[in-house]
Amino acid sequence: MGLGIALVVTAHGYPPRFAKDHDYPGIARRIAPLLDPAQPLLAYPDANLAWDFYLRSPLSEMRSESDATALLAAPPEARLLIRAEDWQRLKPQAAAGWKVLDEGQVGRRRFVLVGG
Repeated sequence: MGLGIALVVTAHGYPPRFAKDHDYPGIARRIAPLLDPAQPLLAYPDANLAWDFYLRSPLSEMRSESDATALLAAPPEARLLIRAEDWQRLKPQAAAGWKVLDEGQVGRRRFVLVGG
């Protein structure tokens, strides 16, 4: 009986708390106007399907750091959704045209949208 009560209380409180801490819709609403339909939207190191859903646009995942480094070394012809710590590490290798367009936090991860 005690376990059942604990599950009911958790089921009632957890979804709103999770949605608040993982505000994909809010960040997506903010960055969607910054996207250019003519430019691909890429993500490094992972493209969570929640981004595809809330941005109503597919993200292509860059699987290797060398791919991300090569992309950033060239003038910006795409938008890149990247974790803030990865951006800080790769930023010195980025071409001059790359800049932060927006940033936000989902759970414990801070994301940055970069482009030209």
